[in-house]
Amino acid sequence: MTPPTPRAQVAAALLACIAAIAISMAGMHLRAGSRDSSSVHAPVALQGSAMLITYYSGVMGALMEAGRVQPGVTPLRGISGGAWTATLTALGHSGAAQRDAWKRWVAACKERFGSCRGHIQELSQVAFEELLPEDAAQRVSGKVHIALAQLDSQQAHLNGSASWLVGRFSNKEDLKSALAATSYIPGFSGPAPFAVFRGQPVIDGGFANGFKQLCGHDSGCLKVASWHVGSQANHSCDPSRCGAFAATDHCIAPARQEPIPTRLFQNEGPLEQWPLASLGRHCLAGTDAEGEAAVACNPEAAPLPLPDFVPHSQVLPDIYPGKFGPLPTLDGEEVLACEWQSWAMHLPPGRELEVMDLVFEQGWADGAAWARQQQHVSSQPHAQAGLQAEQGSIGEQRHASGSWALLAACES
Repeated sequence: MTPPTPRAQVAAALLACIAAIAISMAGMHLRAGSRDSSSVHAPVALQGSAMLITYYSGVMGALMEAGRVQPGVTPLRGISGGAWTATLTALGHSGAAQRDAWKRWVAACKERFGSCRGHIQELSQVAFEELLPEDAAQRVSGKVHIALAQLDSQQAHLNGSASWLVGRFSNKEDLKSALAATSYIPGFSGPAPFAVFRGQPVIDGGFANGFKQLCGHDSGCLKVASWHVGSQANHSCDPSRCGAFAATDHCIAPARQEPIPTRLFQNEGPLEQWPLASLGRHCLAGTDAEGEAAVACNPEAAPLPLPDFVPHSQVLPDIYPGKFGPLPTLDGEEVLACEWQSWAMHLPPGRELEVMDLVFEQGWADGAAWARQQQHVSSQPHAQAGLQAEQGSIGEQRHASGSWALLAACES
């Protein structure tokens, strides 16, 4: 056999090299495709928000633009405003469209009642009648899970609620009822002590659910919170700007310590015969004394305390205000952490829509920052350990300031 010439050897080596590069690139492409596909199919969980709901609109808008969230494909799970956002996202509403819908809703609250306080359930049903198509239940079933807190009808108090995640909906009215129930804070959302969903007494999902309930054992679950203000925000106190929220240590109610039932209560019989129904005679903690919701509140009656919420600091979120940078500026001054939290229950009078835009922009910036960080980690796997260390920072845990809804009881 004639030995190969040096030129033939070089050509063979080049061909082998080119083939190796092609195989390597193909493998990289397949791995990237697999990673992208698994990422899109990993669930996203959103906590409650109250009036900070446009933060979630911004985050989801950025995640949709980055390809992390695909409407109708990505599993979404939420509590209260997070459930509202999850539902509209699954139906294909853009982040900007959601922001505009919530701004119209707040404007309607202000025009009809002066504020949304005490009227959230009533006006939200009008909003969802407009926003949800007739086939909404079929489109979101299996893709969206809404968290509720189911009460024991045989108890004359609101404590001890069970975790109830609903992921199948029979029709549009059933879906609307779930969305009203997940956000029902007695007195703040309406005048009754609880809402009724499928014949069961329920209140805001945050009373029996946190990220542990929303995500379960799914380590890939992306956790988003609007209430958790991170260490890069300004945590100094200014009573003139934050009011009662400047003293947050004295304002935040204790976190729920009691076990959370995972089995639903077997509530049967007529509602009016439930011991739980007797709570209607109490003065609800979140009722605005000047609003129409106060009609059901007898000032001489014993006040009805709200139960404790699931401790939100048990799991550090992945996306939250103050993680990637400072909070936005308003009137040339950086928004304070306590000021941001005060907006959850009371948007600045006369500037509600302006602030909702500001909150939306913060959400979009944080969602985009998270997406860029993930791209960087994907391109440099060795950086993953550092990212996990940052996300598990004990220092950040100190700034887990509690639930927005707890502030309703404080402010009332």
